[in-house]
Amino acid sequence: MAQTSKAASRPREVVWEAEPSRHCGPSDDLLTAGLGLAGLRSPCPPPDADARTRAIHKDFRDLVDVSEAGGFGQSYGPETLSVPGTAYSAFMRLPGRTQAFSVCLLLPDAFDWNHPLLIAAPSSGSRGVTGAIGDIGAWALPQGHALVLTDKGTGIGAHILGCDTAYGPDFLPTQAQQDPTCFRLADTDHLKAFRAAHPHIVALKHLHGKENSEADWPHCVLAAIKFGLYVLARDGGSASRPQVIAAGVSNGGGAVLRAAEVDHDALIHAVVAAEPNITPAQASPLFDYATQMNLYLPAALLASTLEDAPYASIMASQSARLSNWSQALGREGLIDGRSTQERAQSALEKIAQLGFSKASFKLFHAVHMMQAWPTISYAYANAYGRFGVEDSLLGAQICFADANLLTLETGPARAPTQAEIQHLPTANSGLTPGGGLVTRYANGTMGQSLDDALALRAFFTGQNAEAKRVQNGIQDITAQARNQSIATVIVHGEADPLIVPSQSSHAYFSAAKQNGQDMTHWRLYRVEGAQHFETLLMDPEVAKHYRAQLPFFHSALKCCKAFLAKGAPLPPSQTISEGQSGLQE
Repeated sequence: MAQTSKAASRPREVVWEAEPSRHCGPSDDLLTAGLGLAGLRSPCPPPDADARTRAIHKDFRDLVDVSEAGGFGQSYGPETLSVPGTAYSAFMRLPGRTQAFSVCLLLPDAFDWNHPLLIAAPSSGSRGVTGAIGDIGAWALPQGHALVLTDKGTGIGAHILGCDTAYGPDFLPTQAQQDPTCFRLADTDHLKAFRAAHPHIVALKHLHGKENSEADWPHCVLAAIKFGLYVLARDGGSASRPQVIAAGVSNGGGAVLRAAEVDHDALIHAVVAAEPNITPAQASPLFDYATQMNLYLPAALLASTLEDAPYASIMASQSARLSNWSQALGREGLIDGRSTQERAQSALEKIAQLGFSKASFKLFHAVHMMQAWPTISYAYANAYGRFGVEDSLLGAQICFADANLLTLETGPARAPTQAEIQHLPTANSGLTPGGGLVTRYANGTMGQSLDDALALRAFFTGQNAEAKRVQNGIQDITAQARNQSIATVIVHGEADPLIVPSQSSHAYFSAAKQNGQDMTHWRLYRVEGAQHFETLLMDPEVAKHYRAQLPFFHSALKCCKAFLAKGAPLPPSQTISEGQSGLQE
């Protein structure tokens, strides 16, 4: 190893750094925490697993089809999942911001100091710092590349008000005000009074940080890269500055694309984004179509054309509830038709007009069971409008409660158990439901009323002060669709039932052209038959209809690596047909 560099300067954004760093050997390796493929395939982590192991187990299974039938670790993915190396953890804070965010540099023992490559991987969704360990870490770490992870300012930032508990390094709970945490509300007299009146409410960072963290995602990515470069220079002193590929999926994909737009220090050499949540000007943002899907989807699920869709038989028991919703939509004049089927067809037509492909329709029952659209609509309204927990938007509470995720019925808000407190950061993905947390609406259930859904839609269409706050927040996350003409590769499944390709990746690619961006090294790969949720492919009923997108994402990463190392040409933009197993040169 080269001599330690004396020139390495600690980034000003670092507010806490773990001392000493942690070396991870075969029993707790960087990639799987010692679980290996067999452990990842188990639905539950070992009963005695520590918090890091639990987090890695969950984040792997949330984003990767690890089933034997899926082919991970066989037809694609790494041959070995055991990657010994050193982990360097830190909290960082952007200038002018109150809350910190998590970063972690994973440095394999096999890192090539002579040809250093750093992969920057923000989490998808609202996940914690290990959120990209499965989909991106599984490509980077086994090849010996350094990987810097970040929760990009969302993370498992939970503040349980009743017991005044937040979470620090290694996902551990703490009540000490002086301990470093990724999210804790200021202990003001106002908060104390609110906590006394509402002892069972939980504040979540993405919703209640009052800083619209999505606007800061690109800056969090750049700060994480600075941290990674700092540690590599300080502890390794490599002769050459590492090349950097910023890679992300979904929200992480949007974060890396926007990071390249504001990378004035030229830290990033290439970007690879999969199914990115990215909104250029003139495209419909996620919040627009999320609040419409929140209205239309329950009625559309009753369509006879979806009777053979995965999970349709499970949802059949909820037909009365869905029918009541359908009738109410009709009375509001939002869909047409006198019968259930006519209204369902009208709702499907509305959904198709939003840009969702018919290939995505068979996953609508699954998306509904995840509570995706109610959660996104409510959570992002809070975030964009910078509303605090004390604002109690829609009169809803985020709390621990006993709940039935199918019927949406809940018991009263209650205090969490000690096990729920201990495991919340490794059982929850930053939003609800998960880890015992639910959003309990004013009607006493975790199911929004139609009035709730209409109110959420009005945040996008309305003119009052609260709506303007949300709309201004959405403006803050609009992408510019231009960078320093670095290699920019986007991979997107055409059957995505969550992020509409025509409003995100396709629109972004087109906007870059219209902006006069040099497109020499820009690529868009459209994957037929691929959708958003790789984890659903572990269900054979879903796997009958869809295929994995992850192998093509890994291929794109491989091509970018070859482009940077050898100048190898990137495969041309293309639509990858369902019979095609790889990118065509």
